[in-house]
Amino acid sequence: MIIHESWKYVRDKIVKPCLNIGCGKFLFQHMDNLDVIENPKKPLQITEDFTHSKIPDKSYNTVLLLNVIEHVRNPCIFIEQCYRILKENGILIISAPFSTNIHRQPEDFWRFTKEGLILLCLSFGFKFKEIQGYNKKVFTKIGDEQVWSYYRGVFEK
Repeated sequence: MIIHESWKYVRDKIVKPCLNIGCGKFLFQHMDNLDVIENPKKPLQITEDFTHSKIPDKSYNTVLLLNVIEHVRNPCIFIEQCYRILKENGILIISAPFSTNIHRQPEDFWRFTKEGLILLCLSFGFKFKEIQGYNKKVFTKIGDEQVWSYYRGVFEK
C-alpha cells in the first residue's frame, strides 16, 4: 500500500465504495482510483476528465480529493461533480495547500485558506463537518528545508 501524507487522517473516515480522485501515483487498494494520467506500472481503474465525468449520480459513499484541487483549472466544477456522485450522507475528504512552493508546473493554480475551502464546499450544498491544518517538512533540490502548510477537512452531502 502506498502511504500518502493524509492517509492516516482519512483511513478511518472512509465508507466504501470510495473514489480517490486525482490519485496520480497514490493508488489505494479496495477503492476506485481516478486520474487522467496513465501509470505504466499499475493501470488505473478509471481514466477520464473528471470535469466531464460520466460517473453515475450517487455512486459513492466517500470521495477523496487529496492535494488535487490546487491543480485543476476550475475547482468549482470539481466540487460540484463530487457532490453529484456522492450518495446521500456521503462524505468528501479534501486536502489542499495554503502555503507551499509552486509545484508540478505548469498545472499549479490555487492556494486555499481554511475559510476558502469551507466556502467552496458549502457553496455546492455540502455540510461542514471538520477541518484542520497540518504542516509538512520538505527539502528542495538544493537541500533547503521548508515547511509547507495545508488544510484538510471533511464535508457531508
